[in-house]
Amino acid sequence: MNLFKVFRKKKIIVLFSLSFLTFSCTQYELNNKRAFDYAMYQAYKDNPVDMQKMEMLKSTLKKGFSKSELNEQILNLVNEQYGTNLEIPKKVLNISDLNMDEMKSFSLSEGLISKEEIAMIDELSLDIGYEGLDDALKNLEDKVISSNLDEASFKKYNNLAISLKVVNEENPELFSSANKQFKLHQKGQTSAKIGILACIVAIIVWIAALVTFIPACATWILCGLAGFALVAATADVILECVPNTPG
Repeated sequence: MNLFKVFRKKKIIVLFSLSFLTFSCTQYELNNKRAFDYAMYQAYKDNPVDMQKMEMLKSTLKKGFSKSELNEQILNLVNEQYGTNLEIPKKVLNISDLNMDEMKSFSLSEGLISKEEIAMIDELSLDIGYEGLDDALKNLEDKVISSNLDEASFKKYNNLAISLKVVNEENPELFSSANKQFKLHQKGQTSAKIGILACIVAIIVWIAALVTFIPACATWILCGLAGFALVAATADVILECVPNTPG
């Protein structure tokens, strides 16, 4: 692909995103009502991660690398595609080798997510299981708005919601399959139901940990795209480290 064309395309995305975000902020001031902004999701759809390259990388490195090492290589490829310098500490990339409870404990101890966010993630996971992704994200937005959070916390949940939509864009069967299987086991805490829920929770905890680093990047809009691309490209890696994964 011509690099100049890619650069021009990114500039268009940046200008589009900035204008959209400015419009959104103006609307917020006029209406005095918060709402999740999905402009970055639309920008990602215009310039998605090269999943073909990602899959080729995974197939090449899968046998000789740990999941965390694979994530590191995926991050490098994502930064190369978007021309960004998004940095994720190695110890954070390592959590893909942990189970769901260990991921929660590590993220909590490192200050990546709070106890309140863990509780919200658990509720969001159940909502995805019972109601599907779209309704679950609407429920999350309503809860976050009613909680009257500070701007940084609000944006983190917004980025989490964007990330989940991006994952769904690249893996359309992931949440719909979980939702269908979850409904088959509505009665009782069966092992299948618990396994499906563990998968959803693990993905969301992984996303919540990653989006923490997006605002620290110099070119934050492009880094936002890179961060969402990283989430999309690594979702299946996280699934593999959770027992009883659907699919």
